Amino acid sequence: MELLKTLKTKRDFKPVYLWTDYDHIKNTKDQKEKTAKEMTAAILEVEALIKRPLAKEEKEMILIKRWDGVVDLLRLKTGFPDGEESALLGLLGLDPGKCKEALNGIKSPYYSNEFIIAKKTIEVNPLLQEELEKRFSYYTSHERQNIALSIAENLADVLNKAVSHQLIINLVGMNAIELSGYKHSWAKSLNNLIVIESRKVVPNKVAIWRLKE
Repeated sequence: MELLKTLKTKRDFKPVYLWTDYDHIKNTKDQKEKTAKEMTAAILEVEALIKRPLAKEEKEMILIKRWDGVVDLLRLKTGFPDGEESALLGLLGLDPGKCKEALNGIKSPYYSNEFIIAKKTIEVNPLLQEELEKRFSYYTSHERQNIALSIAENLADVLNKAVSHQLIINLVGMNAIELSGYKHSWAKSLNNLIVIESRKVVPNKVAIWRLKE
């Protein structure tokens, strides 16, 4: 019977939205924009090294394999599929310095869902914003969290009403005092409304009776 009750509770559970971490999303987008610029610079260096434009598929291969991908292109260029890197560079008279440096400067991996390979640049996929919002949006995952959220929302509503009617001090102001280094228990501000009696929270009827208009 208890198992059936548990199964029913899980079946009836509906996740409730909590928040979206927009700061994390912005930081991630900023990092991706920086990576896109690094990738663009690296592709330009590869094209300068091999002295020709790269096809879209070649750019993607380079972004995934980095310098190993460039070596693959050099093997195709020379016709030596098993050629050693140093031998290939020597044969073509190439200095890999700037190209390798640019490829090593790419701090993040390439993912096709995050970047778009345009004609002259690598760009952040416009759909990434929506994907990040889904990834960094948080929801309740079980019924106890839903209960806690409901209670917290009711408590917050009641406390805000108490502040608006000047029945307790402004909790926002008290929080600022605490953040500045002074210790105050904001719960003390509730003394005009509630007290603890017999291990329960009850209305402070004496304090309420003494309230003036």
